[in-house]
Amino acid sequence: MQSAGLYATMSFIVEIKTMQNGIRALNTSEKWPKYSPTNKKQSAVDIVINRIVDDVLTGRYKPGDKLPTEMQLAEMMSMSKNTVREAIKILVAYGAVEIRRPEGTFITHSFTPKMLNPVIYSLLFSKSNADDLLGLRRMIDTGVFLLIIDRGLDKEDEAALEAQHKLYSSLVLSRDADIEMIAREDICFHQMLAAATKNELVKVFHDYVADLTAESRVRAIEMCRRDDNMQYLVDVHRATLDLVERKSKYSLEETIDFSYIYWKTTYKL
Repeated sequence: MQSAGLYATMSFIVEIKTMQNGIRALNTSEKWPKYSPTNKKQSAVDIVINRIVDDVLTGRYKPGDKLPTEMQLAEMMSMSKNTVREAIKILVAYGAVEIRRPEGTFITHSFTPKMLNPVIYSLLFSKSNADDLLGLRRMIDTGVFLLIIDRGLDKEDEAALEAQHKLYSSLVLSRDADIEMIAREDICFHQMLAAATKNELVKVFHDYVADLTAESRVRAIEMCRRDDNMQYLVDVHRATLDLVERKSKYSLEETIDFSYIYWKTTYKL
């Protein structure tokens, strides 16, 4: 995974800072505007972070590029050196930039899982609740299905998904199958669907949410076994495949609702 994940994370940093502070990201300009102390919605540190992020997103800085020194950035942005230093520390913590002594500070070359830590922190420590997480997964799953339906499913991807479904079905209907193994194969199936979109950004965030909801998926499978309804898990994957293969008599919304029957209940225990 190369720069796509980096650009996606840069975008998310802006979104997270926006959500946390209730602000709008600054517009791109060739000349940095002077910071005004009367701007009470956005701190000076946030402005520096957003400016550096925006410069990566707009191509002013590319992955691997060296940033100006703290003093130079302070002069360019009309900020104090301490403000710039604090902003750089935050970007280092996000994994977006790295300090190489004695060379200087550089934009990270490529994506690392560390970059998505701000997303999980935002979910855990904001006022987000289970309904927010349900909505997030639904949004991503809907996007994956729409992208596949729009572009069409490649023959190779269709064959691979059908093979995974066959493996999964055999495992699910086996009486002594390990529940965590079933959950891993379920996530693998969904990761293959995300990969079939041929959209690297979608795959990055889909897989992250899949990891985030892994434990709840295990609980859903446990509930199915308790209810002696393991066939439901097989039917969910079949309904999903029928949808992306354009063979389904059900709508996208109906298919997603069906697939969430047990899973969404795990957050209401």
